Amino acid sequence: MVTVATIGAVMPDWLVRHLQTIGAMGNDRIGRQARTSRCVKCRAVILVGLDGDRCGWVARVDPLPLAPIGEAVALLAGRSSYALRIGVGVCELQYRDRWQILGSPAGTRFDVLAEHACGAGSLPSAPTVNQMPEPPPQYPPF
Repeated sequence: MVTVATIGAVMPDWLVRHLQTIGAMGNDRIGRQARTSRCVKCRAVILVGLDGDRCGWVARVDPLPLAPIGEAVALLAGRSSYALRIGVGVCELQYRDRWQILGSPAGTRFDVLAEHACGAGSLPSAPTVNQMPEPPPQYPPF
């Protein structure tokens, strides 16, 4: 049996099941939208989403926003860090490289989350920076 993907291509059922199992695809198929899930191994609540528009990897992160020292500890432990970008109808994870870490420390412009590691414990955290944006007005103000 075959399943039709949203892009119009045919995707075999076994591939759909595999992508759902690894967290790369939800009911909405593969996409940038981050969503809550549970870790397959430890059952912890995590966020899952692709980390880029092109050639994106599946990012699995702990939902606790990090302080700058928390990001440093995560990086020293070999865990990647991701920026959580929230907008109207958008919730995306973006991989942080050394330039982004240097230019925008954790907890300043947006929330930074660490890659999930089963049983790793919590890292130094900061209050959330992300605010839910106001939806655009239904009618123009003129």
